[in-house]
Order: sequence, then C-alpha cells, then structure tokens
Amino acid sequence: ESNDVIFCHFDEHNDKFGGGREFGIIVIDCVDTDDLHPYSPNEKLRQDLTSILTVQTHNHKTPCAQNPDKLQTRTEVVMARSNFFKLHRTSLPLSKIEMQETIDRLACRGNLLFNSVRSSLSSVTTPAFSKTNT
Repeated sequence: ESNDVIFCHFDEHNDKFGGGREFGIIVIDCVDTDDLHPYSPNEKLRQDLTSILTVQTHNHKTPCAQNPDKLQTRTEVVMARSNFFKLHRTSLPLSKIEMQETIDRLACRGNLLFNSVRSSLSSVTTPAFSKTNT
C-alpha cells in the first residue's frame, strides 16, 4: 500500500536554484497519516517512496561544425534525481521473494517519474529546450 502527494514547480528564470536559467522540480512524498484512507498494517504492506527530480538548462560554448573558429552556444537539459524507499515492518507472512519483488516495484515507481520526464523533454521542440545560437 502506498499513499503519495506530488508537488511540481517550473520557473523560466530562477536565480536561486537555476543560475538565472530555467529550473523545474517534481517531488513525490509519502503521506504519514490519512484519516480518509487509514493504513491497515494487518492487511497490507506499507511502502513509502520519496522521489525528487530537478530539471534545469545549462549553456555551453562549442565550435561550429561549419566554422571551427566560431563558437556557438548550446543549451542542454540536465536532470538529477533522488529516490528513497522504505518498507514498514509487517506481521504479514511474506517470503523473501515477495519482499524482493516489492522492493523492485518501488524502484520501478521511482524510475517511472524520471523516464516520463526524460521522454517528455526529448519530444520538446520549443526554443527553451533545443536552441543553438551562433
């Protein structure tokens, strides 16, 4: 069982974290207490995931392919992530294989966010994410 909340934010210009460039953050965190959907430790294994993903642009100068003496500014998108997993103790009779499968599923959940954002960014053709200036 898992109960999560998600926070997303994007700035086109962020001096504090993005160095004046674009900066985005997505955070998924587990809910400790939920009166509407209380946790049932005798029925389900509690799985907590905290995942943090940042996306920001970085500019760097590279030689032009047509004229190596001329520099062009290329913008790259850099993503960083951290995933933290916790399985709560349970009285449920779970085998080592079932526990390992649960851990593997948690890792897949953390990777799903990263892969979804990466896929979304690779299809973006807006100037903010794919510009080359000479």
